[in-house]
Amino acid sequence: MIITYLLTAIFANVMVAVLKSFRYMNILAVVDKKISFFSSFIIVCVTFVMNYLIPMRVGSVIGNPIAAKLKEEISLKKSSIIFIFEQVFDASWQILVIILAFVFFNKRFSDIDFIYTLSILVTVFFIISYFIMK
Repeated sequence: MIITYLLTAIFANVMVAVLKSFRYMNILAVVDKKISFFSSFIIVCVTFVMNYLIPMRVGSVIGNPIAAKLKEEISLKKSSIIFIFEQVFDASWQILVIILAFVFFNKRFSDIDFIYTLSILVTVFFIISYFIMK
């Protein structure tokens, strides 16, 4: 049972990193800086590690612009603006999912099926938002 949770957590973290990498790559393409998926993945993973090491999202605030500057020579100003846009986007979809959860699942909010259903909704939302941004 614990192994299942561990594998699910690893899979979820890898999928979040992959989806954020695609999103970061596409946002940079909009602002006229094309980078490879691998470079985007490295920037996102460095940001995750910095966020784990430095509390209260300070690692992300510092890590993302610095990793982008070191890996792809993206200016600190441009990468900071992209980071702010990503944070607003992240907050907006989370608010949307919470509203949908209360509307559709308010009777089963503590049920384990709700967690699986919510994770599927979040995954579908990420995939749809990727194609919308593309």
